[in-house]
Amino acid sequence: MKQRKQETQRLIDENDQLRKQLNVESRHYYEDLIVYMRAHTLFRDDHIVEENLMAILQDLIDAQQNGMDAETYFGKDPAQTGTEMLKAIPINIVDFVWFNLKLMMMLILLTLLPSLTTSEVKLDGGNLLFVSIIILIATWSLLWIVGSNAFTTPSRTQKVGFFIGGGAIFAGTVGLLFFFKTSWQLTISPQISCILIVSGLIVGALLPFFSRPTGIKLFLYIYSMGYLLLSLLVHLPFTRKIMTAKIHLGAWQWLLWVGLAIFAILIGIVSWWFIRRERRHDPDR
Repeated sequence: MKQRKQETQRLIDENDQLRKQLNVESRHYYEDLIVYMRAHTLFRDDHIVEENLMAILQDLIDAQQNGMDAETYFGKDPAQTGTEMLKAIPINIVDFVWFNLKLMMMLILLTLLPSLTTSEVKLDGGNLLFVSIIILIATWSLLWIVGSNAFTTPSRTQKVGFFIGGGAIFAGTVGLLFFFKTSWQLTISPQISCILIVSGLIVGALLPFFSRPTGIKLFLYIYSMGYLLLSLLVHLPFTRKIMTAKIHLGAWQWLLWVGLAIFAILIGIVSWWFIRRERRHDPDR
């Protein structure tokens, strides 16, 4: 499976380079088709999708050299072309399940890391399961919306509605994560917490030697290592007292919630900055 994933990524990287040879009109046509195809691969074999996209790209490059543009070669309805191609691609349930498992594992990781900064780690299994289901459904819906609008330009009202809806779902999910409680409680002992923290730091220290994180992966890497270091300070005997000291804000308690809101906004801005930086380094993406 790993080798197949590496080959799929190689096709994606090669595609990014080769499509620079297309003229503006053909590239716009083809990139809309890419968005449509990739957004509809949730149940499909993504490796075969990338092979088909590469074959189309090579055909377009050859057609362009013969004086034909993408619309002349493939027709004026790229959605129909994409739909016919998707029908011929077999369903891949294994990749679909693995995609959802990775999302759930990422959510558990992002939830577990802040919990490790406390002396007694408690996880709400029911809360995690409920929120995971919401995030999975939201992800499926997002892919469907992106794919369905690949060949149209949304209006300003639609863009505003999309961002407001996405923000509401994000805020609601965060609210559920913090305030929705169930009886499925799991307590992790300090000894197990220390093992998890030290193991995570070792893996994190070795990771750059094998795979250099970039873009959003770099942000997640910094996020994870930061929480692991804070967690280590909480569990070390000579720093535990300082790290676990309680601060009574009294009437200024609202400052804590404002700070948390600002922190969430900063995370969004940093994520956006990483994505913009990646696009700036490769403007064809």
